[in-house]
Amino acid sequence: MALQVYAVPASMALLDRFRAVQADLNTVLVERESTVELALIALLSREHFLQLGPPGVAKSMLVDQLHARITGAKRFKKLLSASTVPDELIGPVDLIEYTESKRWVRHHQRSIIEADIAFLDEVK
Repeated sequence: MALQVYAVPASMALLDRFRAVQADLNTVLVERESTVELALIALLSREHFLQLGPPGVAKSMLVDQLHARITGAKRFKKLLSASTVPDELIGPVDLIEYTESKRWVRHHQRSIIEADIAFLDEVK
């Protein structure tokens, strides 16, 4: 799936598009320039981005703002706890399929598997 960043003309060079989105995010996320840059680099390189910090430093806002700027991106957002089970992240097992044919099949709709951007909050 090719993701398109909104409000940035496709004719712009990649570096110019990167800088335009970066400047836009920096106007919303004040004093988070290095975090914005690292998040964008991770997004472009399709790598994971782990941000640790105390409450109130705009971790979830960064994800929300990135998602708002990407047309067609699917987002998965989950508040983790000690009782979070894998089914909540990767989808439930189809018990009917398992009982009938002994095949282990998961339903991935609205799971982290189908997401372009995933935000796991309260990771400990």
